[in-house]
Amino acid sequence: MCVNFFALYCSCCVVEINQEFELEHLQNRVCDILTCVCCLWLLGCGNSSLAVDLYNDGYENIVNMDYSPVVISNMQKRHKAVCNIEWVVMDAMDMSAFPPSSFDVVLEKGTLDALLVAEKDPWKLSSEAEAMVDIILRQVIKLISC
Repeated sequence: MCVNFFALYCSCCVVEINQEFELEHLQNRVCDILTCVCCLWLLGCGNSSLAVDLYNDGYENIVNMDYSPVVISNMQKRHKAVCNIEWVVMDAMDMSAFPPSSFDVVLEKGTLDALLVAEKDPWKLSSEAEAMVDIILRQVIKLISC
């Protein structure tokens, strides 16, 4: 069984899910939050179908961000017919291109896991890893509308 770390950040809570990730489980855990979403941001979207799955379920105004120009280009081509989904190349360490309070909800499914893969113990981070996570999460907090 594949175990993923998933987090949803919004102005009212943080939800963490530690289990095999499926859209139905996300909807069951945070349905009340996602129903009022105006703008949803997928931090580190990769080549996941999550944005399109959410769109097909009625969620709109979705912004996908990943550091890989190849991934973003491929996803733009693959989903060019889908409206209201934006694909952005950006590094999670510098998200200053977005103005404060740009998003109602931020979804992060594996970005922090990928960035912390070299850590010996995910519960006892090195000072460098702690600083990196702090930078990313402080930016996320600024980008969530209150």
